[in-house]
Amino acid sequence: KYGKDAADHHLMMDMRAHFSASRNDEGKRHMIRYFYDEKEDMFDTHSYQKGGRILHMLRNYVGDEAFFASLQKYLKDNEYQAVEMAQLRLAFEEVTGEDLNWFFNQWFYDKGHPQLSVNYEISAADKKVYIDVRQTQDVEDNVAVFLLPFKTALYYESGKVEYVDLWMDKREQLFEVEFEGEEVPTVVVLDGTNDILSTTKEERTGEDYLNLFRLSSEYADKYLALNKIKDKSEAQEIILDAAQDPSEDIRLMAINALSQKRDAKLLTKIVRNDESSAVRTVALRKSKSLELSKEVIDSDESFRVISEALDIINKVDANEGLVQAKKLMDDYHKPLLGTMGEIFAKSKDVSHLDFFEKNINDVSMFGFFNYVSQYGKLAKIAEPQKVVSTAKYLKDVAKEESNAYFKKYSCTNLLENLKVRMEKEGESDPDAKKAAETLASYMLDIINSTSDQRLKNAFEQYGMEP
Repeated sequence: KYGKDAADHHLMMDMRAHFSASRNDEGKRHMIRYFYDEKEDMFDTHSYQKGGRILHMLRNYVGDEAFFASLQKYLKDNEYQAVEMAQLRLAFEEVTGEDLNWFFNQWFYDKGHPQLSVNYEISAADKKVYIDVRQTQDVEDNVAVFLLPFKTALYYESGKVEYVDLWMDKREQLFEVEFEGEEVPTVVVLDGTNDILSTTKEERTGEDYLNLFRLSSEYADKYLALNKIKDKSEAQEIILDAAQDPSEDIRLMAINALSQKRDAKLLTKIVRNDESSAVRTVALRKSKSLELSKEVIDSDESFRVISEALDIINKVDANEGLVQAKKLMDDYHKPLLGTMGEIFAKSKDVSHLDFFEKNINDVSMFGFFNYVSQYGKLAKIAEPQKVVSTAKYLKDVAKEESNAYFKKYSCTNLLENLKVRMEKEGESDPDAKKAAETLASYMLDIINSTSDQRLKNAFEQYGMEP
């Protein structure tokens, strides 16, 4: 739906998530396993991230036409029946005419993944590329030797790309790939289509990575190359190209490598023109420009960008931040409540408590904790009468009939903090003492009306008996 680069980014993130989880005992599990303590044990990075990558490898090995025909046959033949992995293999074998036991045995019925060490040598004299590949995975926790079909890419300075099919069936293997013509490959990639689920260590120079970024159109190659060279001075030209790459993620990487002062004009251009709100946001954050932030508040349609602009303005000029936040209140501003809350809390003007009270039910779950935290900054400096008014709003949220545990707890916790403050001030202030009593009654009301055991357990810390 979002294009090949976005799909490749998703695949890479899945693989990284699985490898991260595989550093512990999870990495020693079989994909297909029949014994487990809880059914939830099956919902892990093996079943999802690794499983998805394996199906992706199978799709690229047999081709799209055979892949989807095999899936259709599998579904039709086994309609309304319980199945195991063998039925999927049989469907693929019937469609492709191939014995696929090797693929299913090593990926589905065994555990681990290949860990590759790769060294390249390009010989103009021999008209050959030498690729030395070793599988270095621990044989106790992995398949000793994976059978691996590679579609190896040879990139030429002219822009030509040549793909060669290689088959690895030994733990250590030296491939010799001949190339024709006078032009010599500039850079070579063993897994040229980045299909294989593996960790790979390659011997490459900085120039190799520069050439890889220039010549490859594969997202994973460009991501790897840019990540390796982005902090090196000779990579500046590549970074400027990357800032205009078709891939949103590559552009984001490039922007993070730009200089705020040296690349100010480019950052401004990106903020004004890039089609991605995520890219515009990061570019604006990198620029830290007050004037550009004022500009985009009026011109940009993305709340993500506007929120970033508000944050920059508030850090540079708090008074201007207040002006802009108040101006935005005239129109729809629900996605900006968190940032606006920070601005109003920073002002230390308790009149803005009305803003928090009016919008407390419109804050997203993810932003609620910070919103209540900012709310509390003002409530803690308000007069007792206003504190009571604030506490009433907090009590209503804490008692609402919903499953929003986090919201209820956040509001009750702030209410408790306000009660403690009023009790302390009540030793010398009758109004504060009266407010403390009111807040204590609110707390008891919340505790008495709570049926959620998690909240009951959390409320024990307050030492108030229902």
